[in-house]
Amino acid sequence: MADGEIIVVPFHGSGHIFPAIELSNRLASHNYRIALLLPSNPSDVSLHPLIRIVEFSMPHPPGFPPGPPQPSSSTSSPSASPSGTHWSSFADFLARRFDSDDPSPPPICAIVDVMMSQLLDICREFEIPAVSFFTSGACTTALDHAMSKLSTEDLGPDRTVTIPGLPEEMALTSQDFNNRPGHPGAPPPMFGPDHGGPPPHSGPGRGVVRPFGPPPPFGPGHFGGPPPPLLPGDDIAPPPPPGPGHHGGPPLSPRRGPPPQPPFGHGHCDGPPAPPTSAGSGPHPMPQLRPGDGGAPRPPPREGHDHHPPPVPGHGHFAGPPPPPFGHGHGCRPPPPDVGAPPPPPDRIGPRHRGGPPGTSLADMESAIAFLFNTCDDLERPFLEYLKKETKKPVWGVGPLLPAAFWSAAGSLVHDAEVRPKRDDSTVSERDVLEWLDSKPRGSVIYVSFGSIVAPSEAELAELAAGLEESNRPFIWAVQHRALRHDPRGFPVHTDGSFSELEGLASRVGGRGLVIRGWAPQLLILSHGATGDFLTHCGWNSTVEALGCGVPMLTWPVHGDQHHNARLVTRRLQAGIAIKSGSESVSKNDVVGGIERLMAGEEEVRQRAASARAIFAGGFPRTSSASLDAFLDFIPPLSDPKS
Repeated sequence: MADGEIIVVPFHGSGHIFPAIELSNRLASHNYRIALLLPSNPSDVSLHPLIRIVEFSMPHPPGFPPGPPQPSSSTSSPSASPSGTHWSSFADFLARRFDSDDPSPPPICAIVDVMMSQLLDICREFEIPAVSFFTSGACTTALDHAMSKLSTEDLGPDRTVTIPGLPEEMALTSQDFNNRPGHPGAPPPMFGPDHGGPPPHSGPGRGVVRPFGPPPPFGPGHFGGPPPPLLPGDDIAPPPPPGPGHHGGPPLSPRRGPPPQPPFGHGHCDGPPAPPTSAGSGPHPMPQLRPGDGGAPRPPPREGHDHHPPPVPGHGHFAGPPPPPFGHGHGCRPPPPDVGAPPPPPDRIGPRHRGGPPGTSLADMESAIAFLFNTCDDLERPFLEYLKKETKKPVWGVGPLLPAAFWSAAGSLVHDAEVRPKRDDSTVSERDVLEWLDSKPRGSVIYVSFGSIVAPSEAELAELAAGLEESNRPFIWAVQHRALRHDPRGFPVHTDGSFSELEGLASRVGGRGLVIRGWAPQLLILSHGATGDFLTHCGWNSTVEALGCGVPMLTWPVHGDQHHNARLVTRRLQAGIAIKSGSESVSKNDVVGGIERLMAGEEEVRQRAASARAIFAGGFPRTSSASLDAFLDFIPPLSDPKS
């Protein structure tokens, strides 16, 4: 078993917590201890024995529903107070990890959700190497990063601009610039100070590495057991702005010399790199959708760090000069962060303070030493390659991070109740859903869901209801109780999951329609043979679940990364068609036309969706298994816990 422990810090909400749990399980299967910080203990989720839950309350943006895991104190560590200094509490948590009387293993690395990037610099204060974890796909980050360096003046005569190094079919359009937070035509941000984002800069973590004291006296009994109670606090600290020429955070601690090289020298991929693409070399080829394409067999789990390969001469982890040394090694205990330091000058405040999601641009993650994405090379190789080149840091696709039961099902039915926490907030049981699906012809059902966070306007939902009624095709419509919609001014508003047009829909269509208010067993629905089409907002988890089940998509993005995901599906993978792609409202005719086009025609789209499913026919992608191995090889072992 490896010395030390990996700390995993997810953002709240099921779309972030579930992938973090699956990532933790996969890391633990490589004999690493994991400390998973969650607001409560998901007692009915399968966890590897090497994972311990630390109940820890992080800031919760107003209007966002809490994650599904339910609290339980049976196996969890003490929790921080939900009120108080959340960022300071995290600093206190790390400080206590270096106390001589703390029985828990020393931290060797922290994996921090991209939405929690304020914590990266706190990790740096403690010389704990930190990695940014993206629960979304790589195309969104790549396109957003490219767009951050452009303006509408860069658009060509056709109002598009192709990004060198990215597929031509993913060219940016004027609508992409209009959707950017802060643009006059964009909807108000879901995050930011007015919607749950961080306030103006204050508190610890401004990127100044202060003098460090002697290493902590790791004594006997240091391993195992929960940490002491966490202290409350309320100081929120965004990360520092990038400095000129700064290549990011420090490399991993050189306590034993340079970290071992991964089994391949090109960052994220487990084989030879893709051929270089220049601005004028044409589009990337369409992905060859073959099972396990491009992957090497996954090595068996190995004990401790004996599996590190020797360094490969002439190969490095970075595509450019490495960052400056980290300091005295990540086993040193720094003084408490200075919570009273002044904020940075206004002109250096990052993009998240101009209306974007908090801390989600690459500039906000300068302190991260690598990036992990919830995707795989088979789906998004050119985007991972682009990000590796742009960041000059390791970039790995380690997903899709779906439940293990999904991968072992091998094309058979997946029961959500067996792989995810049980939910009581549903008007229809999983058993009733299964019986309803069993009564429908193969490939005949339209599944409609916009996820748990956002939904179209009430006017558009009325058009959707009318379209489903007129289509005369069987459908399941999952309507979330607390999803946010936008009022006539474009601002998000709370809803109770009901609206007038929905009330009579079920009675008018009879047994042809099934309306579910609240949680829906999505994996069951998508993996059932009766489901022939998924009308989706293109949240990343929903997107990869549909691809994994071979279900073609009708794309209706609502907010944020959903627009890029929809384009990946319709243009790059060609596994769906768009109902909505611009700023125009969706009409009943759009809904009916899209359904008929996909259900009665577009055979090539259905074949492409089936080909996407073939990628995952052999289980978890071998490319992602190799990437996880490379990431763990990148983490140096502790030479001596007492040093």
